[in-house]
Amino acid sequence: FVLSGVFGALLWEKRGAQGMLVNHFNRLVLPFSAFVILLNPAITFCGAFRRLVEQGAESPWTEALKDIAETSMIPQSTFHLWFLYDLIYIALFSGAVVWLMKRIGLSLPWLVRLVRKTVESPWRCLAVFGSLHTGWYLTFGWESLPTDTGWSPNPLLLAYYLSFYGVGWMCFN
Repeated sequence: FVLSGVFGALLWEKRGAQGMLVNHFNRLVLPFSAFVILLNPAITFCGAFRRLVEQGAESPWTEALKDIAETSMIPQSTFHLWFLYDLIYIALFSGAVVWLMKRIGLSLPWLVRLVRKTVESPWRCLAVFGSLHTGWYLTFGWESLPTDTGWSPNPLLLAYYLSFYGVGWMCFN
């Protein structure tokens, strides 16, 4: 998400708001839409095949293919593509915030300087961002990388990943 923020800012500077949106549509929305639809039958097949093999079915391949035919082709989750799904929302939100800031003439050079000073020092970077990351984990009791494969955006996780995206954006600046 940090790298996405860096490249989001680069796109904004080089191509403007519309260019960034077009790029993100082509690189995020289209691949996400295509692959979330393709993953649904693939995951259904793999799960059914594994279950049938474990049960000792005579023809697990054929029976797993039948499971696909009986399954709704509308994906019930974002599967392993949750990061693209979240990044779509984060990029749109960030673009809107930056556009609004430019429109009203708001800039935060002190914040950009603070982030720059932090990332230029390996120890300071580790201490500051490691503490922020640890703070999220301790506050919310996370035991691993937080993900949500549901179709309803999770505001807490979006805020978590947005913080990394924002750091990347400021690093570019």
